[in-house]
Amino acid sequence: PRDMHAVTAMLNAGLVDLAALYSEEAMEVCCSNTALRACGTFSTLPRRWCLLVPRGTVEQPLNIDNCRVAIPEGTTARLAFQLVREELEREGDAAGTVAGSSVQDASTADFVEYDSLSFALRALRKNRDIDAVLWEITILEKAALRDWCDVRLEIILPWPTHLFVASKETLFAKLCTVRYFMLALNTLLQDFVIELFDFGPESQASTYLNETHSLCQKEVHDWLEGQRKPWHSSSDINESCIMGPLELISRLDLLPGVSGRRFSVHRFLAEGSHLIRKPGLSTEEADEADIGNCREGAPCTPRVAREINLLPSLPRLRGIFDGNVLGSEATSHARQLVGVSVRQRPAKEDGAKTQRHREAGTEQGDSE
Repeated sequence: PRDMHAVTAMLNAGLVDLAALYSEEAMEVCCSNTALRACGTFSTLPRRWCLLVPRGTVEQPLNIDNCRVAIPEGTTARLAFQLVREELEREGDAAGTVAGSSVQDASTADFVEYDSLSFALRALRKNRDIDAVLWEITILEKAALRDWCDVRLEIILPWPTHLFVASKETLFAKLCTVRYFMLALNTLLQDFVIELFDFGPESQASTYLNETHSLCQKEVHDWLEGQRKPWHSSSDINESCIMGPLELISRLDLLPGVSGRRFSVHRFLAEGSHLIRKPGLSTEEADEADIGNCREGAPCTPRVAREINLLPSLPRLRGIFDGNVLGSEATSHARQLVGVSVRQRPAKEDGAKTQRHREAGTEQGDSE
């Protein structure tokens, strides 16, 4: 489902074991739910956000804080707006209140949320209800929009696109399986790209993209931007995936209880995850793990077992378990006793009545 909260509910309920979320949405979910952890990254083509303005106005000065800006729903658009605002400040295009305003002023900008890009463009071009549109645009969409509007500014989100998120219970039981999935996914994606580039429009991969997304061979090459490895998954997590969205969410006060707090990066990581502190969005990095040696219960078991430190000590656990067992036995014994007494009570009462009737009959016979 597209609803991030629905995905979170499915993870918590165990309906799915793993979810690939946009990095900023993954951080929002992990901040709101302490039972979820980031366990890997999935890097795709860079995500481009474009600030679109009416045709012929691209050279005019733009004070972004005095504009009505159309954006899609979600946290990502507000983070992208802040990045656009900072870029405009660096370029010297924003003036006056923008240069001297605070972060709180930027977070209360006049946003208008739209369900689709077409509705936002109609409001920009025909209805004139808004002054600019901030939307995530692909290479193909950017070429198609030339007749509709001008691109005032384009930014690329400065962190890898997706994070794999799972619950702590799932990672405790299936961490090796999750990592095996990431490695196997790389193999499948590489085979898919090889088919696209080396086997031409008659390949199964090209046919799939043509039938499903109406993309011809040239459009596929433009979409992939000539990259031979456009997708890559890894159990390693780039620090920018965590700190980049988290710092912006905190500065803009988008989540209650996050602003002003200091978080440890490891608070959001799965047990045993490797943190990469070097910058970069490249998908050319190879995972050093070996698929053949990644088996459930093999190399990662000791690291997963340290999750037990989150629970009480072993003697206390035994006491709790013993108490629970005795409590359940006592409850079952009590239920049995109550059941017996309930079943026996009518018989006893009937017997007492019979005895009283007999005594009454004897007394009546004596009196006669």
